[in-house]
Amino acid sequence: MRCMVRLAFALLMAAMLAGALTACGGSGSDEETDLLEVREAYMNGFYVEAKEGYESYLQRYPKGSHRLEAWERLLEISLNVKGDLDRSIVLLEAMILEYGEKSDAAWKLMFQLAELYEQRGDRTKALDTWEKCLELGGEDPGRRVETMLRMAAVHRVLRNYDHALSLLQQCEQQAPDGPTRARCQYEEAQTYSFMQSWGQAKEVLEVIMADGVADEETHALAVFLLADVYEQEMDYERARELFESIADTYPNPKVIQIRLRNMGR
Repeated sequence: MRCMVRLAFALLMAAMLAGALTACGGSGSDEETDLLEVREAYMNGFYVEAKEGYESYLQRYPKGSHRLEAWERLLEISLNVKGDLDRSIVLLEAMILEYGEKSDAAWKLMFQLAELYEQRGDRTKALDTWEKCLELGGEDPGRRVETMLRMAAVHRVLRNYDHALSLLQQCEQQAPDGPTRARCQYEEAQTYSFMQSWGQAKEVLEVIMADGVADEETHALAVFLLADVYEQEMDYERARELFESIADTYPNPKVIQIRLRNMGR
């Protein structure tokens, strides 16, 4: 892992040093020609050659206009072709060093880095990184809400329910539209269900039902959870009605069939 970190940062530092030593970093025509060959290798599935070509491009053209593309292609090869999670994290960390002052690129890179930390099971780093996403997201409600939803999900896994609920309530207040607000409310109800606070979960779910602004998937998930609550309350008739109402819209219809069969229907 440390060797990969040193390699990625050495690549970045070499590019920066080349920029200090050269005024232009090569002619535009050479840059485009070199990149065309690398792109062809990538499109044809010659990933070893493409990887070497993109690394070479980053070194040769420290001020190149396609550097973000080169970094992204290296990341795609590492993550999607090789499945190398650790190296992908190192690449993202290096990319953030280069694009840290460019808010649009930085937020997307930081968000993806947090996702990879979570995939690796490093939830503390994931939360810290998403916290930075909140800062980079500025006043963009869509970015803020998406970040808070992901943070709340991690806190829920860690059983930090108070933190999760606080984030989800902020998410609900800042949601840019009705469907997004319903999604935040569903996650809030889900958190209450994890706490076995069935009454509070039911209250939030009934708000979703009354508002009627949830998209089809969120609505189906909310109805399923509400049916769960009624089953907990031993109101089996109402639970069956709710399960039957989403037989065609719930993401996994077989689950509905199993639940109804277990309830004697």
